[in-house]
Amino acid sequence: MALHENGVLDPDLGQTVNHDLAEYHIATNADIEDVRADWIDEHDPHLNPM
Repeated sequence: MALHENGVLDPDLGQTVNHDLAEYHIATNADIEDVRADWIDEHDPHLNPM
Protein backbone atom coordinates (compact mmCIF):
# COMPACT_ATOMS: atom_id res chain seq x y z
CA MET A 1 0.00 0.00 0.00
CA ALA A 2 2.84 2.39 0.72
CA LEU A 3 3.83 2.31 -2.94
CA HIS A 4 0.45 3.77 -3.91
CA GLU A 5 0.49 6.63 -1.40
CA ASN A 6 1.45 10.02 -2.75
CA GLY A 7 1.16 13.20 -0.74
CA VAL A 8 1.04 16.29 -2.97
CA LEU A 9 2.18 19.50 -1.32
CA ASP A 10 1.22 23.03 -2.32
CA PRO A 11 4.59 24.72 -3.03
CA ASP A 12 3.33 28.12 -1.83
CA LEU A 13 1.63 27.10 1.43
CA GLY A 14 3.40 23.80 2.18
CA GLN A 15 0.09 22.08 2.93
CA THR A 16 -1.12 18.73 1.64
CA VAL A 17 -3.61 19.26 -1.19
CA ASN A 18 -4.81 15.67 -1.66
CA HIS A 19 -5.96 14.86 1.87
CA ASP A 20 -9.29 13.21 1.11
CA LEU A 21 -10.29 9.65 0.21
CA ALA A 22 -11.55 10.68 -3.24
CA GLU A 23 -7.96 10.80 -4.52
CA TYR A 24 -6.68 7.83 -2.49
CA HIS A 25 -5.69 4.85 -4.65
CA ILE A 26 -6.83 1.56 -3.14
CA ALA A 27 -4.83 -1.46 -4.32
CA THR A 28 -6.78 -4.28 -5.95
CA ASN A 29 -5.81 -7.78 -7.12
CA ALA A 30 -4.65 -6.35 -10.46
CA ASP A 31 -2.07 -4.18 -8.65
CA ILE A 32 -0.42 -7.10 -6.83
CA GLU A 33 2.13 -9.29 -8.57
CA ASP A 34 2.58 -13.03 -8.09
CA VAL A 35 3.00 -13.97 -4.42
CA ARG A 36 5.10 -17.03 -3.62
CA ALA A 37 5.75 -18.63 -0.22
CA ASP A 38 8.95 -20.56 0.35
CA TRP A 39 9.34 -22.88 3.34
CA ILE A 40 12.76 -23.31 4.92
CA ASP A 41 13.14 -26.70 6.53
CA GLU A 42 15.52 -26.09 9.41
CA HIS A 43 15.52 -26.55 13.18
CA ASP A 44 14.84 -23.40 15.24
CA PRO A 45 15.93 -23.79 18.88
CA HIS A 46 13.89 -20.73 19.93
CA LEU A 47 10.57 -22.02 18.53
CA ASN A 48 7.98 -23.20 21.05
CA PRO A 49 4.67 -25.11 20.56
CA MET A 50 2.67 -21.88 20.72
